[in-house]
Amino acid sequence: DPMRTRQVILFGSLLPLLLYTIWEAVFLGIVDPANALDGKKMEVVSLLGQSGGTAVSDLVEIFSICAIGSSMAGAAVSL
Repeated sequence: DPMRTRQVILFGSLLPLLLYTIWEAVFLGIVDPANALDGKKMEVVSLLGQSGGTAVSDLVEIFSICAIGSSMAGAAVSL
């Protein structure tokens, strides 16, 4: 069914975009721009840990592990 296929592709593409947009909004809302860049590479986990506390730091770490795991799973399936 071509119509159903288009809908699945559209919604499957919009979901990662939505999650990425939420991630950026949360990150930009929590991190103080003055402390974000001090001439070095930005350390996302440590900046969020300083700004949001240990709960935010733990959530960012879990998110990072899931992102790495899903990338590895996608690469393994494509082989």
